[in-house]
Amino acid sequence: MPSTPANVLVWDENGTVSALLKQIEEDSPELAHYVVVGTSAELENALTGETGTYAAIISPRKMPNGTGLDTAGDVWIRYPNLQILIVQDDEASIDALDWTRQFGASDRAIPLIRPSAITLRHVISALITK
Repeated sequence: MPSTPANVLVWDENGTVSALLKQIEEDSPELAHYVVVGTSAELENALTGETGTYAAIISPRKMPNGTGLDTAGDVWIRYPNLQILIVQDDEASIDALDWTRQFGASDRAIPLIRPSAITLRHVISALITK
């Protein structure tokens, strides 16, 4: 683990990731350094004024307003040091062409389908120690 815990910014409009993070927090307190925001505007505000480094952004792809992937792609372009993990409800929600258009073949953006808390914990750990 890094000597200073990495920050994880969580954009979670529907609560899916927040519930998993609560489970992770109990088992791995060293990974509990995260900030939850509810809207894309809050996401932008959190990133704009931040002086620390966000090691990952976790954002459900299937947002109620349908802007998750586009917003994550815009943020990915503006903040090139971010590692972005996009949690999706099911494999059918992944459009390969749309994903390629937004992120290409980069290792900085990772789709994750219905992760368990343990899977999410290990992916976060890998991203923040990368």
